[in-house]
Amino acid sequence: MSDRRKPPALGKVEPGPNNFPIIAFRDRDGVLCTLQMSSLIGRLPRSLDLDDLDQVALNFPGTSFIWLGAGLERMHLGREQVKELIQRLEEWLTTGKFDE
Repeated sequence: MSDRRKPPALGKVEPGPNNFPIIAFRDRDGVLCTLQMSSLIGRLPRSLDLDDLDQVALNFPGTSFIWLGAGLERMHLGREQVKELIQRLEEWLTTGKFDE
């Protein structure tokens, strides 16, 4: 397999479990990966004070977290983590490296 092969495109948006949109795609090695909108609803620890929870998570389920990865090894990322991940990926696309 050539290293110059164009990476596969991301799939189309489809309804996923709990009707949160999901995008399925295969990575460069052919591994099935997903990007899915998510929510903390139903996963909240009983000890959590709801006053501490971002109101966006409660009022707009699916807008505060995403699942990203392959199989059961997916990451559950919040908005701040996604924001920083995008910054790092843009940095890599521009410079080919990560700054310290």
